[in-house]
Amino acid sequence: MTPIWVVQNCKDRQTEKILAALKEVGEPFILTARDIFTEFINFDEVDLIPYGSTSLLEFAKEHNWRYVFHNDNFRTDVYASRHSRMLNNDAMIMSLSAFKLLTETRPQWFIRPVLDLKSFAGFTAPSKEIVEWITRLEAVECEVDSNTLVSVASPKVIDMEWRYFIVDGKIITGSSYKHQKKSYIYEETDKKDLDEAQELAMEWLPHENCCMDVALWEDKPYVVEFNGLNSSGFYDHNVVALVRAVSTYAKLRS
Repeated sequence: MTPIWVVQNCKDRQTEKILAALKEVGEPFILTARDIFTEFINFDEVDLIPYGSTSLLEFAKEHNWRYVFHNDNFRTDVYASRHSRMLNNDAMIMSLSAFKLLTETRPQWFIRPVLDLKSFAGFTAPSKEIVEWITRLEAVECEVDSNTLVSVASPKVIDMEWRYFIVDGKIITGSSYKHQKKSYIYEETDKKDLDEAQELAMEWLPHENCCMDVALWEDKPYVVEFNGLNSSGFYDHNVVALVRAVSTYAKLRS
């Protein structure tokens, strides 16, 4: 069976880029609604490749779509214990409620969810502001609460940041997205940077197909985090090359 892409119609630049690439390469695809996937209820264990938000990814996992490139390794506590070049190697895992006990130990913290399917985006802030944010969360019913597990680490002064898409363990396309806290988006073609990213990827990956964010800290590259390929956003990436690589990977296994 020929693998078919299922693209969530989020009506944004990510949707436009993946659709343009699929049309250029000539791969079959289905454009599905933003939040309702009822047309796929009976599509268990079929050769579908989802691309969209975490809501589509969770639906695809629940229905055993073959090309959901995700597993239980996509957790900060797992990849921090498996990869020696993690940026936040000093991270501690705890609940949001437990974080309140740390407020006197450091004026600022970097905080993010342990799970890859992020309930909130990671950020750096003064301890007092984070505690105030937690207190507001505790007062309402939402996805994030005082029991949510988070990873907290010391803030790092980062020079550059990149995102790399990896298929079958190989870097397919990369893009810078930040330079000294400012947006700096361009396709990465420098062999040295690509080789350094491939070296990081060769040490350990949560899945042979994934997305890897890398940061230059104190003149050395480190892995910031790993994310699922099916729901990671593009910067100045070669999306055509990525679609070709993923489609080829799937066809060889269908």
